[in-house]
Amino acid sequence: MRILSWNVWDENKKSAEDIAQFICAHNADVVCLQEVATHLWKELRPLLSGVYECHTARDMKSAGRGPCMLMFLSRTPVIQSAAMRTRSKKGWRSWFSLWKQVEEHLEFQRMDIETGDGRIRIMNAHLEVGTSPCNRLNQFKYVLRRCKRRGVIKRSIVVGDLNIFGDGWYPRLVGWLWHGFASKWLWLNEREEFAKICKKRGLKNIFEGQTTFSIAGSEFQLDHILVPEKAAVLAHAVIEDMCGSDHKAIVADIEI
Repeated sequence: MRILSWNVWDENKKSAEDIAQFICAHNADVVCLQEVATHLWKELRPLLSGVYECHTARDMKSAGRGPCMLMFLSRTPVIQSAAMRTRSKKGWRSWFSLWKQVEEHLEFQRMDIETGDGRIRIMNAHLEVGTSPCNRLNQFKYVLRRCKRRGVIKRSIVVGDLNIFGDGWYPRLVGWLWHGFASKWLWLNEREEFAKICKKRGLKNIFEGQTTFSIAGSEFQLDHILVPEKAAVLAHAVIEDMCGSDHKAIVADIEI
């Protein structure tokens, strides 16, 4: 099975035709898109309907640009689908939210598909950027809890822009400016904590150590495809052609 994950970027200026062509060129069985502007997803759906079954959820919204969507595209019929609101920190909104008038990560998607080797559950998520590392890690844990397998579901995969920045000045500055100071996460290495959570849940980070997003001279792996540790990764690639986005798409061939 080939999986493609891509943060399309709500400011992407490419046409729907160009983006549809970019998606189809990689011939993925499952495509998970994040941050798809409203006008774009409305145009993409008919362009891709002959190739993929499409499911959408609310990703984020801002006063200036309106809402964005998550899109789950599958060549295989979806047996069960759900769009679930994330659990976020209670209390006052982040400085980022107030300044940008943006509400992040409204929902995430849980999709069950049938394969030749049984049903697989796939989570398409876009975690908050304008928050503290602790809050983001708690959001990730909540997504994993809602990923819990029941009945005929044997395996789960987590896909998306998880905004895990790791160590260094950038995540601490962002967390302090946008969500206030808290000593408990000031020296937290978000990437190390994230890896511990994945190990505990038996998940393998296919693109560990690779760059999918760059800013101010710093490079990060924000985009993820997390698969069961026993899954065979036949091939994987970070796509250098960003097709108008600020993120690189990632694609992996897996056997689980």
